[in-house]
Amino acid sequence: MIVSASGAARGGVFDLRSPSGVNGTLECAGAEFLRFELRIPLPAAADGAKAFDAMQVATLHAALGWNAARISATLSRMNAEAQDYLRASKQRGDVYYAGKTESHEPGGVSLGLIYTDGDRALIVVGPAAQ
Repeated sequence: MIVSASGAARGGVFDLRSPSGVNGTLECAGAEFLRFELRIPLPAAADGAKAFDAMQVATLHAALGWNAARISATLSRMNAEAQDYLRASKQRGDVYYAGKTESHEPGGVSLGLIYTDGDRALIVVGPAAQ
């Protein structure tokens, strides 16, 4: 994993790059978490897809402290919804094909999952960024 930092005036933006093709952006205000976005371009190799799945789990565990069962259920639901919305977007003939779903969790944490034909993204927004 390669980490680079920028945006010192805003408190810190950290870009993450992995050899498997999974990328992320972490935004903080000092030591306070604001936002994290995890992305993978498509088509993805099997190791990249596996790494993205594992990083989604780690992201939700770090952001929310949930157990594995709750994380799995939430990600399964959100992934199914995003796939359905992407499929519906294509059927409608939208100008830009995308499937997006979100979930607002206790403590002011919001989750978003976006599917396109070109990538997948999991976004976690902390209470300080709301």
